[in-house]
Amino acid sequence: MGHIFISYSRHDLEVVDSLVGKIENAGMKVWIDRDDIKAGKTWRAQIVQAIDTCDAFVLMLSSHSAVSDNVRKEIDLAQDSGRTVFILRLDSVIKLPAEMRYQLVGLQYIDIEALGVDDGGIQLISTIKEHLVTLTTVGETSVRQAELVIQGVDASTFGPEKQEQLIDFVAGLTEIPESQLQITKLMAGSVHVFIEMPAPVAFELKTLALNRDQHFRKLRIKSLRLVGDRKYVNISLGILTTTATVGFLKLLWMSIPSLFPSILGVTAGKVIVLTSAIAVTTAVGLTFSQTMSRTVNPTTTSSSTAIPTHIPTATQTPTPQSPLVIRDTLCWTGPGSPYDVVSAVKAGTLAELLGHGSIPSWWVVSNPIYHIPCWVRESDLQIDPSDFPDLPIFTPLPPPPPATGKPHPGPTKIPPPTCSHPVWWNGRWICLQIFPIPTPTVPIIR
Repeated sequence: MGHIFISYSRHDLEVVDSLVGKIENAGMKVWIDRDDIKAGKTWRAQIVQAIDTCDAFVLMLSSHSAVSDNVRKEIDLAQDSGRTVFILRLDSVIKLPAEMRYQLVGLQYIDIEALGVDDGGIQLISTIKEHLVTLTTVGETSVRQAELVIQGVDASTFGPEKQEQLIDFVAGLTEIPESQLQITKLMAGSVHVFIEMPAPVAFELKTLALNRDQHFRKLRIKSLRLVGDRKYVNISLGILTTTATVGFLKLLWMSIPSLFPSILGVTAGKVIVLTSAIAVTTAVGLTFSQTMSRTVNPTTTSSSTAIPTHIPTATQTPTPQSPLVIRDTLCWTGPGSPYDVVSAVKAGTLAELLGHGSIPSWWVVSNPIYHIPCWVRESDLQIDPSDFPDLPIFTPLPPPPPATGKPHPGPTKIPPPTCSHPVWWNGRWICLQIFPIPTPTVPIIR
């Protein structure tokens, strides 16, 4: 028998450990990652291989795991490799993020909160055993084929010399002898090269692609897929896509000027002009040098099950300063949980870039509904970070304190005590850190 993969949030470790113990006591082997993949860290080949080869994938769904980018990616990998997903709901998740709701549509779950850990664990074990009976016993494959998609190369010119270069490249990247690699098939279009290799090497190569390893650029390798998987890993984005390339969107993004003038950004990478209406009659423009450090104060809003959602228009065109949102996602007042959600953003929306987040793999954009700064994951944007070395860096203030269970009194017009330059914007405070500049000082209206 193979193993059961556990996908979870470390915030739920106590109840997860209890359930894992029950599964192991039932004679099943469990694979659970005890090392946290923090923001900005890379995936490990062991996780990718463990998901790809598991007999069952168990999602410990909670209010914590529902907002975890790593959990969402693990679900992506499990579904891509055809694994069966079982869901245990640990607590009352008010509303799933749009991207996870799409992933889990139609799947049943076991409600641990209603049944309790003991009865819920018994039901899970029974369900998994019924599933395992239906599996055909197949030994773990020692060899896998990886399909590498090389763009901008004519298949007729991809002769022995270039094939040898590719084998040498893969051998160097994965640190294995060239003798263990063999090209088994070539396909035209963009050149599709099928290379047979030891299974652990194939998982290592897939992990490097998910981590957007820059070495693939040397040979213009755009995507990668292990034969048997349903989707390709788009290497420039580090995500799974149904097609081998997304070239036409990238071309539009890189070459066509924006059809919609920027509201917050003027002269990208040079200055940011923040204009707000304060009271009814006052408008203040604040212009900052590109070298200034920005600090955005996470706002305090009452929780709601109805998150505002921006619906993209049909005529939006991606540009370098306004890249495409490639999946339904959320826009936060800081880098993810425990910050507040400003709104949901639908796939196909253009996200106007304001700057880099000081937290790796996060960007600050202009919210398409409220036109205020908010934070979006890099993995949800069609973006090449190397294109924006001069954008300013935004640093979040500390997250709001955890909820006490008492009704929230709603926004207050008392500015945050830690903020030296607060601006009341659209019903909430934004904290700006201002440095002296050799121009007349613009008054801050409070």
